[in-house]
Amino acid sequence: MPIPYKTIFGKHLSEDRGIRYEEIRQNFDPNIQLQYLKKRLETFLIEQINPIGDRQICSPFPLTVLTCIASETLERIIEPVSEYEKDSRKKMKSPKLSL
Repeated sequence: MPIPYKTIFGKHLSEDRGIRYEEIRQNFDPNIQLQYLKKRLETFLIEQINPIGDRQICSPFPLTVLTCIASETLERIIEPVSEYEKDSRKKMKSPKLSL
């Protein structure tokens, strides 16, 4: 099931508000979409991983888990689900969610 249009995708690039999937899907400029994806990953991933990666806190297990989740998420973003469904090797990988 696709993510509903009203769901927040991330922070807006120039305004102090969130941007919804509906707005991202309407924007067909790949450069703008990549800027929003970069902002989303910085906000929801990197800013949350950096504090637990600090050597003074020393939390290797949560950092490892988050790194694995981040890698899988990035793969899902880069490789479209429709292409994955056509791949004969899909039985060897973990199942994908519909994005």
